Amino acid sequence: MTRIHENGSFIFLQLWAHGQAAQPDVLTSEDPPLSIVAPSPIPFSSQPTPDPRELTIAEIHEYMRLYAQAAKNAIHGAGFDGIEVHGMNRYLVDWFLQDVSNQRSDEYGGSIEGRSRFPLEVVDAVVDAVGPERTLSDIIIDGISESRKYYECALFLQGGRRDACVQFERT
Repeated sequence: MTRIHENGSFIFLQLWAHGQAAQPDVLTSEDPPLSIVAPSPIPFSSQPTPDPRELTIAEIHEYMRLYAQAAKNAIHGAGFDGIEVHGMNRYLVDWFLQDVSNQRSDEYGGSIEGRSRFPLEVVDAVVDAVGPERTLSDIIIDGISESRKYYECALFLQGGRRDACVQFERT
């Protein structure tokens, strides 16, 4: 990190959780009782893995704590300048956003507001841990073809944020 900073550059750490994109053999080699988890128990069709287990509300809250702790470790322990919460490419944050992979009936599913709750709470936890000036997030709304739906989602996400920088792209 010192050489990066000596040359006037900055370095951000990208935080993400595999969720159902995890490789079972790698997951269990690190901690045998761990299982593949997702917003809903829907198989990841492009990868031959066991069906994921739906996260409980308590586990969702634990993920937020883990994201916050990882951000603190990166900034205060390892010397990174900032954190990017990775919210795309079929990792856990992205799976919460997508209606095809998130079919929950609680506050973390259903409407775009419900499906956006986990990603926004993760970003909030990181902002609370390291500050808004050190927090970025990339959220790509995948599979939404109607412009109206995309813009409703983008407006909700942008309007709902207090202090974190959220970048939107249309795929």
